[in-house]
Amino acid sequence: MESDKTVDDNTRLARILLAAALALVTAASYRKNRLVSVLAGIGAVGIGYTVVAKPEAEQSASDTETEVESTTAATETATSDADDGMRCAACSEPIVVGQSRRPNTENRIVHESCL
Repeated sequence: MESDKTVDDNTRLARILLAAALALVTAASYRKNRLVSVLAGIGAVGIGYTVVAKPEAEQSASDTETEVESTTAATETATSDADDGMRCAACSEPIVVGQSRRPNTENRIVHESCL
């Protein structure tokens, strides 16, 4: 019968065992040597975190997807602002962010100077 475990499964198992061993060292050496206990505790937390965190390949793939999505959204926003941005109903000029504007009597957005 062949083993179905991959190298990743073996390294994950080794990390779990190492984190457990460091946790035992932390508990055992707390009264005798607190420095060793603190260092072992930090090691146990660090290694334990790497066990539960996403693998590096998945994390880099999701980071790449997030960057692509944010770049696409920013491009679409810039394009829509340039093409279909808010325009003054009275003079048809674009209304720039930060420019004062109000609804007119017809409840359409206009520059404050166009009122």
